[in-house]
Amino acid sequence: VLLPRGTAVQVANWPRHRSPELWGADANRFNPGRAFADGELARVGCPMAAANPQSKRFSPFAHAPRNCLGRNFAQMEMRLIMLHLLWRFTFQLAPPYDRLVGEDSCPAPDVAEFRGINRGTMGPMNLDGGAQYAWGSRHTTAMQMFARPRA
Repeated sequence: VLLPRGTAVQVANWPRHRSPELWGADANRFNPGRAFADGELARVGCPMAAANPQSKRFSPFAHAPRNCLGRNFAQMEMRLIMLHLLWRFTFQLAPPYDRLVGEDSCPAPDVAEFRGINRGTMGPMNLDGGAQYAWGSRHTTAMQMFARPRA
């Protein structure tokens, strides 16, 4: 396709992110458990920060150098929302997952560990100063957080 000089071209993310051909019959329904193909999400920062340029379905902020100008603001808003949720509410596992407390899949309630996983720029580190990380393991979340319940 040959476009005349000065023609504006835009990728329409709204219809792409709601396309039943790409996402299935429930494309217009919020589904936090929706599966992404391996390698579909970018491997830097937050998993929702950007999509892999090879992804044909998911691109929330587009890609550099002409990515979304509001990307940093939107990501800061997401962090503030998470901060307020964690600050104002107490979270606990719902059945049947509550029975997993203390097993390998879930920390015991008295564990006080906080590890950040920063993909792409440096290895994960324990923010208390110790280096506790298994370099061969694969993580599916951008941040692992274990904290004592509020008294």
